Amino acid sequence: VKDGDKVLDVGCGNGRLVKAFENKKISYLGVDNSEKLIKLATNQRLL
Repeated sequence: VKDGDKVLDVGCGNGRLVKAFENKKISYLGVDNSEKLIKLATNQRLL
């Protein structure tokens, strides 16, 4: 993944993958069918 890329993380869970891109200038969208995990990621300001 390089700067400027768009990343769609299907099944993002708690958003842990986005941490791998924290030094990249990307557009990231994480989606998951678990409302609990999305809330966890949002509360941790990952998504």
